[in-house]
Amino acid sequence: MNVCFGVFILLSVPFSSINGAYSENIETVVQKLTAQNEKLMAKIDKVDSELREEKARNNQLREKVDLLDAKLRLSGRKQTTRQLNDPTVAFTAVISPSDLTNLNAGQPIIFDRTITNMANAYDTSSGIFTAPIRGVYIFNMGIMVEPGENEYLQFVKDGAHVMYNYIHASGGLDDVSSSRTVVMELENGNQVWIRTTKSATHGSGNLHGNEFSTFSGWLLAITE
Repeated sequence: MNVCFGVFILLSVPFSSINGAYSENIETVVQKLTAQNEKLMAKIDKVDSELREEKARNNQLREKVDLLDAKLRLSGRKQTTRQLNDPTVAFTAVISPSDLTNLNAGQPIIFDRTITNMANAYDTSSGIFTAPIRGVYIFNMGIMVEPGENEYLQFVKDGAHVMYNYIHASGGLDDVSSSRTVVMELENGNQVWIRTTKSATHGSGNLHGNEFSTFSGWLLAITE
């Protein structure tokens, strides 16, 4: 009987200890899981906050892109409208008599007949082109002289030298032509013409006409 009682006591003590240890272990695990869960939730909240901030930045960027796109479309429409409304300025004039003779130093060359004179900016009586609008213009002179003749000419802008042209037909039977082209920016009202140089040795003073000598110009682009 004593032996059996001793065995019973020996078995009941470890069972209580195990039960307590097991309860403490579960509590510890729960605490750890709770702490891990809190850390995970904090990370999720942080990621969610970063996503909201990134979405806000993307929305701002999209608004800027939309605004830029709208400005570009508006600019394109304005440019198209401006091109449609831009005036056409262009002329070509020729020397119609057979020759211009006895030209003096500094004398304007009169190209008396126009083939084209859009905007009526070229004056056949004076040989002067007057810019009707501020912009970049292209001008060309093509001059012919007969054998034995020579001449120094120049583009001038409001009376100031821009560019020379020299034509020389040394002799024989052949006429000689020379062409020069210049690009210049003009203000509204600026004037351009061709004249002999002011030097006393400007040349023989004779140019061949019959529409072989020409003066042309046109508006390339309007400037602000």
